[in-house]
Amino acid sequence: MDLLCPLPASVQGIAKGGICVFGGGPDFGSKRLSYNTPDYLIHSPAYYSGDFIGDQWPGILHNFGDLTGTGNPVLGTGGSYFTYGYTALYVLGKAMDDKIDVFFTQNGGGYGGEDSIHVLPDGRTTYVIGAPAYESPEDQANGIFAKGSLQVLYGSEKIPVRLNPKFAVAEMKSVDNSAEHLIAYPNSCDQSTVLTFDNCTGGKMTVDVISSSGELCQHEETPGGYGIQQYGLSMTSLAAGNYTVRLACLSDGWSTTTHVIKTGAALASGKLDLKKMVRR
Repeated sequence: MDLLCPLPASVQGIAKGGICVFGGGPDFGSKRLSYNTPDYLIHSPAYYSGDFIGDQWPGILHNFGDLTGTGNPVLGTGGSYFTYGYTALYVLGKAMDDKIDVFFTQNGGGYGGEDSIHVLPDGRTTYVIGAPAYESPEDQANGIFAKGSLQVLYGSEKIPVRLNPKFAVAEMKSVDNSAEHLIAYPNSCDQSTVLTFDNCTGGKMTVDVISSSGELCQHEETPGGYGIQQYGLSMTSLAAGNYTVRLACLSDGWSTTTHVIKTGAALASGKLDLKKMVRR
C-alpha cells in the first residue's frame, strides 16, 4: 500500500498542485513526509495547460482497481470549474506517470462522486460516476429537464498501458531477451493473460487469437504509443485449450506470435443492469 496526498496549487515550491505519492514499505514513517520530496509526483492538468488553471483539482481520490486487466491499479479523480466537470483516470503501478490515460467530461453536469464494481467475468472492474446536473441529449430533445445521471465505463483493454521505464526494469529485460519480443504472463492462464511487448512503431497493433486447428477466434487492437506496453487479453469466451496469440503491425508488415494455454472453461458474458441496482 502507498499513500497518496492531494496537493493544492497554493503550496509553495510546486507549481499548480498535483498528487504526492509516498511509497509504502518497512521504512515508511522513519522520515518526515514532505510535499516537496514525494517519491513520485502526479502533476495537475494545469501544469501542462493553462486551460485548467483555476479548476478545483484534484477531487476525491479513488482506487478503481484493475480496469485494464494488466494488474496495474487505476487512480480516478475529478475536477470542476463552475458547472463544467471532468474525470481523469491514471493507470499506476508499473505504468505510473502523470499522463491522463482516460479523460471525459460532464459539461454542465458537475462532479458527483464515483465508485467501481465488479461486473464482467474477466476480472476487470467497471467504473461508475455520478453527474448530478447532467441532462442527456435524449432528455433535452424530449423536453425532459430532470437533471442527474449515472455514467458507466466498462473496464477495457482499450485503456493504454505504457510501462514507465523506472518501474518496469524486469519486464523490459524479459522482452529484450525474448527472441519474439512478446511475453504472455501468466501462462498457462485461467481466463486472461497479460501481453508485454515493445511497440517500436508507435501505432496500433492487432492481436489475433488462433485455435490449435487454425481458426481465428478473437481479433482486437492495442492502443498506440511508443515503448514497452502491456495489454490485458481476456479469453473468457474461449474454451480451454492451446492457442496461438499473434501480434502484428499492418503498416510495416511486422508480426510475432506466442503460445498460450487456457485452462478455464468459457464463461457467459457479463451484463450491467442499473435498473436492478437502484429503486425505481
